[in-house]
Amino acid sequence: MREQIAQRDQEIAQRDRDLAERDQEILARNKALEERDREIAERTAMIAQGERRLGELEDQQRLLERQVRILERYYQDYQGLRQGNVALLRGQILASGVVRIPAPDRATEVIEALLNEANRSALSAILSPGEAPPSEPVIQITNVEVEQLTSQIADGQDYVVRILSGGNYVRGETSVRVFADAVLNQIVFLSGEVVAATLVNPLTMTEEQIMERLDLLVESSKFRARRAGIFGNTTIQIADGNPETLLRFIQQVKASSQPLNIRAVASEAIYTAGPLKLEFIAIQDNQVLFRT
Repeated sequence: MREQIAQRDQEIAQRDRDLAERDQEILARNKALEERDREIAERTAMIAQGERRLGELEDQQRLLERQVRILERYYQDYQGLRQGNVALLRGQILASGVVRIPAPDRATEVIEALLNEANRSALSAILSPGEAPPSEPVIQITNVEVEQLTSQIADGQDYVVRILSGGNYVRGETSVRVFADAVLNQIVFLSGEVVAATLVNPLTMTEEQIMERLDLLVESSKFRARRAGIFGNTTIQIADGNPETLLRFIQQVKASSQPLNIRAVASEAIYTAGPLKLEFIAIQDNQVLFRT
């Protein structure tokens, strides 16, 4: 009987040991599962963080692309070389300035300063890299033209004077024919005056169509400015000149739930010499909703 009890106790002890080992195995497996779950959670969090970062980078890329598009459309000056090895284009401005001649005998001094500036501009365009500049001026203008210009501007008023290339010239040229023109520098647009306007309906127009409509507004403003007497290749500045300002305005236009009358108005008095400084204003039912 005692032997049977001892045998049973041994069996119970062995079973307890087996159960303890199984419990340890289960605990080990649970720890392994917990570790795996933690690693999966960390990887998932890293993936989510990476996706958020990717989304942020994509948003930044889209913003940069819009900024580049804005810069290309509104702020870049496309005057310059267009084909081949042409270094100077016919009608290209080599020097310009707003001048007032306090006394007739000062006109020659002012004109010589503009001609010297035009000569430096011509040299920088036609000289090859490392080539030494000639001792004599490369620009050519007749004495009669200089005398006519002197007579025109020597009345004590403000004039916009420009020295322009008389033809197309390539690198290596040794003579550049130029001519001068001058007009009174007077107010062309008063501050707040409407230069151009267009209609935009964000409910029916795509973003590209809205941009095209704003492009048309800018080009119409430039055309009106030239017709009104602003000189040459009209330089335009919208609001403070910061692309972010215009981007915010465009986003407001896109988010609008009603058709808008977009007006380009002079942000200050604009003179013949320019630049064309504009403010964009969004109007609905004669009420200003927002502006650049």
